[in-house]
Amino acid sequence: MIKTETLSNDLILVSFNEELRALSSTIYGGGFRRLKYVLFKKVKSNFRETHPEKYASKLVNEAGLPLDLTAVFLTSTNLFKNHILLKSEGPPEEEIFLTLGLSPPACIDALNPIEPAGTINIILTINDCLSTEAVIDLVMLLGGVKSAVFSDLGIACEGFKRAFSTVTDAVIVAYRSRGCTHRIRYGGPSTNVGKEAAKLVYNAIMYLAQKNVGPDNMLKYITSFSSDELVNLGMKIYEKAPVPGIKERAVKDLIRRILGKVLKDPNTWMILRSAQSMSFYGNAGTIPGLSNQEYFRDSKKVLSDELLGIALSIYINGWKGMFNYYWIDRLKENFEEFKNLPMFIDDVVAALVGGILSKVYDELITEREERDD
Repeated sequence: MIKTETLSNDLILVSFNEELRALSSTIYGGGFRRLKYVLFKKVKSNFRETHPEKYASKLVNEAGLPLDLTAVFLTSTNLFKNHILLKSEGPPEEEIFLTLGLSPPACIDALNPIEPAGTINIILTINDCLSTEAVIDLVMLLGGVKSAVFSDLGIACEGFKRAFSTVTDAVIVAYRSRGCTHRIRYGGPSTNVGKEAAKLVYNAIMYLAQKNVGPDNMLKYITSFSSDELVNLGMKIYEKAPVPGIKERAVKDLIRRILGKVLKDPNTWMILRSAQSMSFYGNAGTIPGLSNQEYFRDSKKVLSDELLGIALSIYINGWKGMFNYYWIDRLKENFEEFKNLPMFIDDVVAALVGGILSKVYDELITEREERDD
């Protein structure tokens, strides 16, 4: 039912093989309506239009498309890198065309985002007739599945709030409405149409996300630090106890190299993910015996945050890693970078940097001793 055509470097046209009835949340062409065409427009990351619907209608006119049969999605993501078309054999036959941007993530009670709007834009077509209830079911289902993908990816706000979407997502559910002798009554997760839609959306988002969310993105979601920021933090801590006669640049390169090696190990990520999960549950107040308020006060009755730190630091470099973790743990209040980190995350960050710095000291001291000999 879906055909795609590239109109320019920043514009993709999706058309249906017939006019469909649709429920749409797009900037232009929203609500219940008939649709034949959908434009996907890439805009600049600093896009600010006082009347975006007028901007979108101008796009429709310039493309020579009928205003009453066209909808428009806007996004700052790379359309050609970040789109996918998937089909389900059914019954009923379903198709999804989706463009993916993961910033800025939306979380409950999060700070106002300052990142460019990438947006997840979804067209789901059903080659069958649907009731209004089924369409609404499907819209709700897509939101729930999207939230599940974000949870599985570990996308977060402020390091401890679980994300459920981006702040500007939009969706179209389109379906046949002419010549109907019956209509699918419901579209929830236990129905055939709902099950297939859920699989399509989950697989489409996860496929594109895994192409775009690399280790550095994951590190940022979990710890609030990029790899470069962790290297800089490691250097600041190293300067508290530098090895004489070693150039700063050489130390920084060594920290970066060891960090890169540590982050190639899945065991490192499992411990980091465990800390992130505990942060999610602590923020939500769903850890039995630990209230939300106690979590934010970094309650002294909780030892598991330090146990995770001990496990990570020992795994990276044995007892040397652990003692370096303890050293950094005592220094944390002297560094601004640690002050806003939640329970669990501050400990694994200290452990990660501590374990890496202990390896740095091993190499530098060994190198110096060999040079002196």
